[in-house]
Amino acid sequence: MNQSPTTIESIIQNVLRRRADGERIDDEAIINAHPELMPRLGIELKKLQLIAGARDQAAGPARADDETINRSEEMDQEETDAPPAEDLPEMEVPDYELLRFLGRGGFGAVYLGRHRIHGEFSAIKIFSKSRAAELDGVRAYKQRAQTNPHLVPIEHVGELAEAYYYVMPLADDVKPHSAVRSPESYEPKSLAWTLANLPPSSAEAAIEIGCELLEGLSVLHEAGLTHADVKPANILCFGGHWRLGDLGLMGPTEHLAADRGTVRFWPPEGPSDPTADLYALGLTLYLLVTGEELIHLGDFLSGKTDLDRNDTQRRFREVIARACHQDPRQRYFTANAMRDALRRCLLSPPSRLKPKGPWLTAGAAALVLILLTLLFFSGRTEKAPTALAPTAEPPQADAPPAETAQGNRSPPLPEVAAKPPARQPASAAPDPPASPLLPLVEIKPGSFLMGSPGGEVGRNENEGPEHTVQINRPFAIGQFEVTQDQYGQVMGKNPSAHPDPQRPVENVSWFDAVEFCRRLSASEGHRYRLPTEAEWEYVCRAGGTTAFASGAELAPGDAALSGSLGDEGPAPVGSYPPNARNVHDMHGNLWEWCQDRWDKDYYNNAPSTDPAGPTDGSLRMIRGGSWREGTSSARSASRKTMHPSLKRDDVGFRVVREEAGD
Repeated sequence: MNQSPTTIESIIQNVLRRRADGERIDDEAIINAHPELMPRLGIELKKLQLIAGARDQAAGPARADDETINRSEEMDQEETDAPPAEDLPEMEVPDYELLRFLGRGGFGAVYLGRHRIHGEFSAIKIFSKSRAAELDGVRAYKQRAQTNPHLVPIEHVGELAEAYYYVMPLADDVKPHSAVRSPESYEPKSLAWTLANLPPSSAEAAIEIGCELLEGLSVLHEAGLTHADVKPANILCFGGHWRLGDLGLMGPTEHLAADRGTVRFWPPEGPSDPTADLYALGLTLYLLVTGEELIHLGDFLSGKTDLDRNDTQRRFREVIARACHQDPRQRYFTANAMRDALRRCLLSPPSRLKPKGPWLTAGAAALVLILLTLLFFSGRTEKAPTALAPTAEPPQADAPPAETAQGNRSPPLPEVAAKPPARQPASAAPDPPASPLLPLVEIKPGSFLMGSPGGEVGRNENEGPEHTVQINRPFAIGQFEVTQDQYGQVMGKNPSAHPDPQRPVENVSWFDAVEFCRRLSASEGHRYRLPTEAEWEYVCRAGGTTAFASGAELAPGDAALSGSLGDEGPAPVGSYPPNARNVHDMHGNLWEWCQDRWDKDYYNNAPSTDPAGPTDGSLRMIRGGSWREGTSSARSASRKTMHPSLKRDDVGFRVVREEAGD
């Protein structure tokens, strides 16, 4: 059932108004009155509870529990476990004198500091050692920021007796063209300050800011990092350009926790993956152009405001509507996709000129006739194109084909034309033989025990319970992982971090792998796709029930794992012995993308026949371990999650070709 955002927004607004008047309204009563709006209504009521709790903790007992939040609080308030920081801390930061408290956030506090030797001013963030996971994110960010102009550079990361700290350049002062001459006069220019002190921005200005920020988010997400607290107070101006600041919450995506970020900018499902950054940025851009509170977002998205005066504004609203969609599957799944959509808002629609007289119509008809004649004769001398020849400038594959067509972050498997292309005349190039590019192994139907037993060494909880799976349909699977040479023939490029034509391609996203399958399908006339987890494990086990296809342990030299290759990357395909099905590198070398989504409860109620994975979920599955991992990750049952837009130099893929009757 589709839920109207304006209905939920109006209910929440009414609740806030009644509570502000002193009326006590129980959440359960609201839910019982509107059961058709669950679970979304329950999520919004939970947010109100969290906001009220954080507000009371920050403001003290003097403020009423049911006081509504004003606009400045909407911009600046955030949850934190940092102690009061308005006073300078007693700890000493090497080489820096702390002059003044600037703000708090990201489980820490930010201070204005001055270097003791050269006198330059900097921003210094100090956060507790209890947040060590954030330190890993900051270190990874520092490496990326050194070479990317869209990220604020971190000048230094250090450790104190009771805390960590990092040093960054100061944001621009809100006073135009002023340097920091006095610590008391400096005020950093943030979007929160802009919202509180300046009129709402134009859609064009918001688009420019959004594109700048999305360039930075793209770099973070591709590095496996999530900012986790995108909001106006954390967007700062550096040298006239807007950048994301307050990186204290940022960390590896796989370490995301529910206590990160600011509740008001969470998507309904919580900050579960990098797309939460895009949702929060959509809310931020809405605030920037309207000057309204988040509670009025529904009116904006439904077009009830006066901000639809031209095509740019209308397109901008459509981008925000998609970025902030209730259903995560309908949102943008990469920063690049959202950035490109914002850029298209500024494009003028093509003009349509009407003929001004009969002579123009006749002239146009004559011109068309001449062009058709030329095309006919020139086309007779052209040779048929080679089946797998890449185009000169192949389209980017960071987003799936369905991204712009249907807005579904989980595209369907690549479709093949209903019938193969018509044969050419005898003089034309013959049709390509089946599988000219990839060696495949035919796999017959059968059953196996999927998952791992409780006593298996290295076992993870997500591998159970063990359950019997029946594979009813035959299929063919790549004998090897897709090589860099094969990927280049289809995609026209090689993104690998360890270039070698015979090594498997890596540094590809799930979407890249799906696009490869789509192009290969169109070229060969067969349907190629990624294997399901069940198909992958069925092939990997090769009839066995032990941790590895060859037994309970891997013998030295059986697989490309950590320690066997140093830091040189994956081995060329076929370097290690195949399993009993004659398929290579199912253990080690590269993690391999699978078709399936992730759901922690899926093994408990998965279909017993040809399971294809959960229907919902933003993460995808990878299998097999890699040259960076040890033996436990290479077990047949081992499985990990990864966001489909991420790329790593130890993740690649192999393909499945559906057979007749599949």
